[in-house]
Amino acid sequence: MNKRTIQIFAVAAILSLGNGAWAQSIIQTQPLVDDFATLVSGIGRSTLPQLQQIALSGDIVGQAELHGFSFSLIGAGATFGPGPFSILGADKSTWKFVLALPDLLNDVVPSSGIGHTIYDATQNTFYYPSIKLGLGFPITAGFEFLANGFYMPQALTDTASKSINGITPKFSILNVNGKVRKVLLRDSGPFPAISLGVGYDYSSVDVGAKVDDLSKMNNDKLFDLNGIGTMNLTNGVVEVKTQVQSFGLDLNLSKRLAGIFIPFVRLSEYYQDASYDGNVNLIATIYPTAGGTSVTTIKTHPKYSAQSFQTYLSGGLEIALGPMVLHSGVSANLGQLNAGDGKIDGVSANAGLRLQF
Repeated sequence: MNKRTIQIFAVAAILSLGNGAWAQSIIQTQPLVDDFATLVSGIGRSTLPQLQQIALSGDIVGQAELHGFSFSLIGAGATFGPGPFSILGADKSTWKFVLALPDLLNDVVPSSGIGHTIYDATQNTFYYPSIKLGLGFPITAGFEFLANGFYMPQALTDTASKSINGITPKFSILNVNGKVRKVLLRDSGPFPAISLGVGYDYSSVDVGAKVDDLSKMNNDKLFDLNGIGTMNLTNGVVEVKTQVQSFGLDLNLSKRLAGIFIPFVRLSEYYQDASYDGNVNLIATIYPTAGGTSVTTIKTHPKYSAQSFQTYLSGGLEIALGPMVLHSGVSANLGQLNAGDGKIDGVSANAGLRLQF
């Protein structure tokens, strides 16, 4: 065997033995890990400033004084703010992997229908919903107690959730709000009712998904890496947890007019202690067209927190029809209020029905 033949065999052996490592060097996987960190961090930066206002929305007691027991059958709120996936609208240079995450997500999101509409909204102005039940009653000496909240345990969603195209969603929420206020002036003659209250609110949300096989969301096809390979994401979890505690004061004013109309206004100052905890733990398997297989664990766990004072101005109208009180109102975070370029940030809308005896 001549020298030339030996050299050819040696090169072939090296390529054969090192095929996996060579393939991995072509498609670098660290940028994919970095892109997931960018995504989850972006979700945190978008949602963290709004956690307190979302938690406080859904309160449907506008009157500055109660005349008996009050029970909120349902209170609904929607807080307008930057969508959790606003980061997906970032410049293309933000994404370092050969397949940008926005393009990957476009492959798994429905191309039309309600799912696509919601996905689009999460990248622009989004309406964060809130649903609450509540009660209130006089205590003594002009003091009143009010409370509202909502709870959906993880066990309930575990029972209701099934794996959908390789993904099992998970969701839980807890919100509890309590307030004690003093009626300083009762609604009488030309004078409105005025009350001053102190309140506490706790809210936590846990939302995510267990990922078994993401290719099932892509019609059982692997994700194309711009012609140089394919990829799948399996055996992991994507999860976001938020928590916020709020302490503050409310100054309330309301006036009954024509027997049934009760316009109201409220000025609130609340301190917030908010936290965001993101978690991604997935297995990425890459199949370069050149051959071989690369397996990478994607792990990122960004955490953020914020402590600050927030000022809210709220107002609206209640209509009292016997024991039924219809509520509609809006609340603005004066430090984050923004209405421009077709977007509305820092505003909550609330509506609901309560019984008052």
